[in-house]
Order: sequence, then C-alpha cells, then structure tokens
Amino acid sequence: MAQRGVEHKGANMLNSITIVAVTGMQAYAQNSVYAIQRSYLELQKQLPAKRLRCLLISPEKPEHFFDNIQHIACKPFGYLEYSLFMVYSLAQFIETSHVLIVQEDGWVLNGNNWRDEFFQYDYIGSPLMILVDEKGKTYRDAFWEKHKFDIPDGMIGHQNGGFSLRSKKLLEAARKYQLGFNVQPPEYIQSLPFEFKWTESTHQHYEDVYFLQRHKQLSELGFKFAPPHLAALFGFQHLMLQVLEKTNVMQILGCHFSSSLKITGLNQVTVLHHQFSSMEELIRNGRIFILVEQGMEVYIPPEVSFNGQSCYLKKR
Repeated sequence: MAQRGVEHKGANMLNSITIVAVTGMQAYAQNSVYAIQRSYLELQKQLPAKRLRCLLISPEKPEHFFDNIQHIACKPFGYLEYSLFMVYSLAQFIETSHVLIVQEDGWVLNGNNWRDEFFQYDYIGSPLMILVDEKGKTYRDAFWEKHKFDIPDGMIGHQNGGFSLRSKKLLEAARKYQLGFNVQPPEYIQSLPFEFKWTESTHQHYEDVYFLQRHKQLSELGFKFAPPHLAALFGFQHLMLQVLEKTNVMQILGCHFSSSLKITGLNQVTVLHHQFSSMEELIRNGRIFILVEQGMEVYIPPEVSFNGQSCYLKKR
C-alpha cells in the first residue's frame, strides 16, 4: 500500500506478479500460506524470484509461515466483503503488474507450464461449464452445452476467480471508471442462527462474476479477457473444457477445486468430503490423477475414506 506507511517488498516492474491470498476467515489462513508458497516455488521454474512477491491478507499470521511472504492483518469478514475488497481495494496493496489469486483450494500445480502469453491478458481464470451474461446471471448445463462454441453476444465463459491472474490495471478499473456494485436481496431467513444466502441465479456479488458480467464494457475500455483455449491451459476446475479443447492436461499451470479439495502442505492435498462411490472411482478420477502425476500426495482422512481408515495416494 503506497499510503500510510505500509511497506512493500520488491517486484515493482513490468511483467511481475504478486501471489496473493485474501481471507477474512482465520481458519483458511494456514492452508492459504501453503497455496502461496507452493505457487511461489513452482513459478520460479520459469520466472526469476525478483519478479515475484508474496502476500497474505488475513486476520492473523498463521503459525507456519515463510519469510518471503508479507502478511497484512484485517478484521474478520465474509464473502460479500471479500468481493468488495477484491473489486475496490486490493489494488492499493499491489505494486506489481499482475496478481495471481490463490486460495486453499486453488494454486500453481506445475510452474514449468507458465506461459508469458498469460501476461497479455487482464483476466484469466480456471474455466467453468458456465456462461455469464451482462446482468450477472449464470447459465449452465444444457444451455452451456448448446452454446459453448458459439457464445451469444453479451455473454462470456465463466473463468473462476479463485485461481486467476489479473492485471493491476483491472484491479484499479472499478474505482477509476466508477463502476457500481449491485447486490441482489438474499434468500429469506429460514433458521437461527441466521446467515445470508443467495440463490444460484443471483451471483452478481461474486467478485469474479462482477468482472465477467462487465467484460463487454471493460473490453471497450481496452481490457483483455483470455480466450477459452488459453484459460484451459492456465487452470482446471472441471476438465470438460480441457477435453473439448483437446488440452494436454500435463501442460496446465494450476488448479481450482471449489472447496472439494484443499492444499494442506506444500505437496499435500486433502479430500474434504465424500465425493466418490468407491476407492476405485477416486483413483480413476481425472483431477486426482493429475494431482498425483504432478507429484502431490492426496490424503483421504478417516471420515471420508471407504473403510474408516486414512490413506494416501502418491506417485510410485
């Protein structure tokens, strides 16, 4: 942050990256550190360390930390405030040309797959089987299947923000161009203690949807959103687009798992809940296969295993 005495550490140059994780929930902070550090170490396979900076924004510094990561404290906050911060305030803490957003469920898997072509775009994220229109409404399933190669005017393919690369110029856009932030009413409160929830069709307050629904307006201002074939090489969440684009999955830079798996060590991933009907199905799963082939250990804790005992999957 240039103002108020917050010190920045290096990497102030063209084509440089701040690897950043932001969370208002301390429970996510430790694994976010692992996501940052793994991404930092992996990217050094293609980018010099002097062009990389690491930043964690969380209520407290986690117990296991690394000296190359800067920590900035914040008060606890939820997802709506997270989105507002990402849209309007993250830029104040960034002095590099780009930021790489990572989370406990999204990180760089293989830094050898970095492409300098990524720097040519202001937004690139892990592609989803979803289309987003200019009102922030999302379309999936049969509609996506029908229009995936012929996207209607005013729509764009969803690229998840949880593992994404963005230019600092894009981070500054909402304030610079006075772009408003609309929040739809939440669902009616059904139980106590209550929490605010939104339906699947009212995702406008999700910070990645915020940028994507404005892609036409931002494109007219000169901002560039990555095409699907390049997003497929940048990251995966589901592998359907990679299959359709005939992407070599071993050439993908990173991953995002939407809370189904999380990084729990520099080389360890933990399965969070029952997602497979058998161990055989888990082993055959394409995303699990990629993780193991790229050298990560997949930990299945007792509560989600098939025999009540923990186990690890790793490359032989």
